[in-house]
Amino acid sequence: MRRCLALLACFWLGSCSGPPQEAYLGSSRYGFQPVGIGRNASGEECTQQARSSGSGVDVFCGKWQQPSGGVTRLAPGGADGLAGLATSSRWRSALDERFACEPRRSSTVLEQPAQILICTRRVGGWPELAMLISIDGTIYAAEGILPTAPVLERSVAVLSGRATPAQAQSLPRSGADALLASRLAAQAFRAGDIGQYDDLMAAGSRANLAESFVAAEQAYRAALQLQEKALGRRNPNTAVPMMRLALQLSDQGRFPEADALFASAAQLAPLSADPLASAELLHDRGLHMINRERGGEALALLTQAEAAYATEVPQDALSSSPGPRSGSLRPLISTTIPVLRATQESALIGVIESCRNQALALRGLGRNEESAERIRSASAVATAQGLRQPALYQSPYALTVCAQARDAMDRIVSGAAASAFQAMQHASTMAS
Repeated sequence: MRRCLALLACFWLGSCSGPPQEAYLGSSRYGFQPVGIGRNASGEECTQQARSSGSGVDVFCGKWQQPSGGVTRLAPGGADGLAGLATSSRWRSALDERFACEPRRSSTVLEQPAQILICTRRVGGWPELAMLISIDGTIYAAEGILPTAPVLERSVAVLSGRATPAQAQSLPRSGADALLASRLAAQAFRAGDIGQYDDLMAAGSRANLAESFVAAEQAYRAALQLQEKALGRRNPNTAVPMMRLALQLSDQGRFPEADALFASAAQLAPLSADPLASAELLHDRGLHMINRERGGEALALLTQAEAAYATEVPQDALSSSPGPRSGSLRPLISTTIPVLRATQESALIGVIESCRNQALALRGLGRNEESAERIRSASAVATAQGLRQPALYQSPYALTVCAQARDAMDRIVSGAAASAFQAMQHASTMAS
């Protein structure tokens, strides 16, 4: 069954135009062009580009078109302020929205005190690294995918004036290097792998929308194999491509194969870093039951999916009456309807689509009045929250695209506006 849900990426991008050239470059003692910063732990060549604000740089590695990482001049401060920032701060809150992190660890970078956090991306499950370093009275925040660890250290050295780009490539090993050595050996992947994974997930979504279920199966299977090779076959963060592959098998009537994959995904999803993985599993299994013409089971699963998505959404956002939303988040595009945090926005879409698919199950059971009521309820919530109906009913629901948009919005929160715009462009391309 096709997943036809709203693409907020398109809504967000509707009033955006391309940034000026300086949005990608910015002032730097090394000029406005990308600066070579050596190879990452996977052997890919990396460059850094200054941000227009002058507060930091984005790091690009290999063939991946998105930043592999970045460094920001966070605030004035010494070593005594690192633990607090790493535990409870706006920086940490923005980090927690995008990543699930292990407890912080004390270490050194460039022979200076540092706090290290080893994390997992909530979208995609890729290993991530975050660091806070105090150098000469300034605190620098660095984050990136795990293979960028040595590159981030060099980038901090260049940004802080401790080394030129050429000198940075021969820095001595730091305490952080020793701390991360075993992780880098156990989870070896390239920045290009993430770009390929994103492309495969997007291809699967497009093929599913076109009802080319064999092509969708091939794309999702390749994405799952790539992720399993990098992260391990039983890694909980492989649950999402696994359940999407299962749904494509169901769409082809290959129900025993789909059942087996859904059973495997059910063991992994509760441990996934993605807070929406379990809700999506219920949703996809509900669609699987619709394919099997088992409407009662489908309705039960889709009702559970709605409830699971709803736990990630503020109660007032689920109202069918328009009104201000809770929280202090400011509008990013509309001046009348504030946006939720990115994960909450994706969960809200999940609630609406669960309701709409409940309507399909009810119709199959001959409960037409209840089916119509579910459609009205979904439409009322969508309208109250400012989601455009054509987008809601005609655009493909690609959680991959929503994930890209979620990542873009979170980069805006963390201050990486140029890389956020690039992530939004990527989401728009995937949606088209």
